[in-house]
Amino acid sequence: MEQLLNIVTSVRSRFLNKFVALLNDFRERHSPSAPEVLMELQRKDAYPFRLYRADILSNVNGHTEIKEVNPDSYLNFEPFTVTTATGLQILFHPIAWYGTEFKCNTDSFTSGLENWTLRWLDPHDEHELDAHGLQGVIHSVTAPTANNNNWEFTVDFGSAPIEAMEELFVMLATAGVTKVEVSSSCID
Repeated sequence: MEQLLNIVTSVRSRFLNKFVALLNDFRERHSPSAPEVLMELQRKDAYPFRLYRADILSNVNGHTEIKEVNPDSYLNFEPFTVTTATGLQILFHPIAWYGTEFKCNTDSFTSGLENWTLRWLDPHDEHELDAHGLQGVIHSVTAPTANNNNWEFTVDFGSAPIEAMEELFVMLATAGVTKVEVSSSCID
């Protein structure tokens, strides 16, 4: 698990460095602007899966501009498998922090995922801001869908700490998931 956490720490750090650089540039060109603005999308999914935080948003003279942070380089490593103390087997591929896909061998985690999503999306904006004005929150989670005997969902981890991913793995294991594959299809 230590190898996985070290890699996740590096992936997050690379993403946040890009996020902060783009945020500072955006703030210089657009005022007023703000990071991690919460919106509710108009779809029929459960409430937590309708919530979405734009990376950076500006509204100047009625003109709204949204900037998403999608780095063009990623931490490359060979996929590996790790088994947690709770027995969860994780096949871990290179990931994009803003588009991390999870394939689970059961759907027993759905209600736990809704609770986890609300905790880390922080819809009431209770998390403390860091020096850059970031809240340490995820930006979105897609509703789980069935695909070839697996249940899949995607997380945009935004500015959330690695503890968010650690808690997600614990929740999945507690809910009865025994195998999860973690990857990002946006990486070639």
